[in-house]
Amino acid sequence: MNEEERLQQIIDEIPEELKDPKCFKKIERQINTPLLKITHTHRGKLCKRCLSIMDKNLRHRIEVRQKLGFKTAEHYYKWKQIMNTLVNKKPIRIK
Repeated sequence: MNEEERLQQIIDEIPEELKDPKCFKKIERQINTPLLKITHTHRGKLCKRCLSIMDKNLRHRIEVRQKLGFKTAEHYYKWKQIMNTLVNKKPIRIK
C-alpha cells in the first residue's frame, strides 16, 4: 500500500464530524485537557511528575480519543497531522 492509499484509508476511517477543520482546536482541547491537576505533594514538594497522575491523564486521553472515533494512537496522530496541514496551510509530510 503506497502513501496515498494509506492516507486515503485514514481519511475514510475518520468519523464525519472530525473532518471539519473548524472543530480541530476544540477536539484537540478536549483530548489534551488533563483530567487531574497536580494537587498533592511528595515530601513537602508539589509533584510535577507524579506517575499516578500522569498515568490517569494518559488513560483519560486514550478514552477520549476512542469515544471520538479514533481506532489507535497512530490514527489520531495522522488525523492531527492532516488537520494541522489544513488549518495552517502547510504541506503534508507523512512518515
